[in-house]
Amino acid sequence: MAYAITTLVIINSPDDYLSWTPRQKVMRWRAVMKWHEYVAQLHAAGKLPWSWGSHQLISKFRDSQIVSTHVAIYHCDGMEEFTTLLERDPLREYSSYVTVPLRSLERDYLDEVQNRDWAKPLPSDPASRMAQQSARALFATRPPELEETTQGFIAPANLPAPPDARASDRYRISYLLVGHAPQAGMTISDLQRNVETEKVRWWHTYNSKLVESGSVTHGWASGVLCHPGNPVSNQKGAAVVIDAETPEELDELVNLNPLGEQSELLSVVLRPLGDQKEADGRRLQMAEAELQVELELQNGK
Repeated sequence: MAYAITTLVIINSPDDYLSWTPRQKVMRWRAVMKWHEYVAQLHAAGKLPWSWGSHQLISKFRDSQIVSTHVAIYHCDGMEEFTTLLERDPLREYSSYVTVPLRSLERDYLDEVQNRDWAKPLPSDPASRMAQQSARALFATRPPELEETTQGFIAPANLPAPPDARASDRYRISYLLVGHAPQAGMTISDLQRNVETEKVRWWHTYNSKLVESGSVTHGWASGVLCHPGNPVSNQKGAAVVIDAETPEELDELVNLNPLGEQSELLSVVLRPLGDQKEADGRRLQMAEAELQVELELQNGK
């Protein structure tokens, strides 16, 4: 029986791109332009409601090549359809991929916030309670601004991001943040895990407030599937799109995140895909010009 699945796909140029020959680079940029056509077809069919390009903010921790990043969120009738569509992706043989299974933020809220049974029961003898109280004293309490409200969960609109969108249509910058708990989560105590579960409830309140203010436009929780070749812990997480007018505003919004310093984040400065397609066309022209120069040198012209 078919079932709907939503999957975030982040496509990057390979790490060894700088060592590619001019001919190989031309082949990749031609595949990029075919990918834009493919995305438009899937969007029209309702299989790819959200797609973006990216601005060139790469890494603040190490020097890195200027990569091309494209973001697509598929919504398919089952895993078989998603796999088939990704197999037809023109960039499949020319790129590296990050795939994140997504689930409803509201469903995650119901699981993590309303179902209190997720917390592990701890010993209730006097000595254990005293140890728990001493340990809890090391953790912050819920900030007043993140007290749960009667309004409860507020879902982001998740409006479509079409492949022909242009920057002239809007004045704010969108940032995709994909966060999850760090690997150290496998070694923490059950008490600390319970505290972290409480902080997830704080995060849902924080995110709902940003949705209400218009700062969070899209959001999903991440599923449990991780990596077929590299075993990792089952890390809870989410993917959200935050709108901000300036990097300073983004910093202010992210710094309010109660899980911000206890999460690992992947970030992309999103660019409307219509603008990205135009820029990718220019990159193709540059690659073709470079190849032409090489061919002329080889022919002795």
